[in-house]
Amino acid sequence: MGQELIDSMKKHGAWQMAATLAREESTFVYAKPAPFLTDPFFTRSVSAAVLATLNDPEYQNKIAAYPDFPKFHGLLEMAQRNLKRLADAGIPYGFGTDSGVPTRFPGFFEHGELELMVEAGLTPTQVPTAATKSGAGNKVAP
Repeated sequence: MGQELIDSMKKHGAWQMAATLAREESTFVYAKPAPFLTDPFFTRSVSAAVLATLNDPEYQNKIAAYPDFPKFHGLLEMAQRNLKRLADAGIPYGFGTDSGVPTRFPGFFEHGELELMVEAGLTPTQVPTAATKSGAGNKVAP
């Protein structure tokens, strides 16, 4: 993300409405047994068939065999750097995961998004503010 874009966003009052870091993570997290597949908070909200699929080595190999798979970790890292850069520049930002599509589970991925935002360098105060106050249309100070 270049400074020219950041300057334009500031000039026009544009927001980064949703970092959707969990979306980026979902592109590679299932290539091996994801740590949350045994988390009771997760397992009680998905069917046994979904759990079986996500734990299936054949399914995991299919994910890892995607031609662009080696790029996916880097896309998450880039998205995290971009979010941090926007926040540091004073660009208002909101919260979102793009959950609801297959392999992005509503209710669970929002928690992961919060963690990924903190890993990006946002403070534990900035993150819930993005998920609540700014999501309600109020500008968030970085």
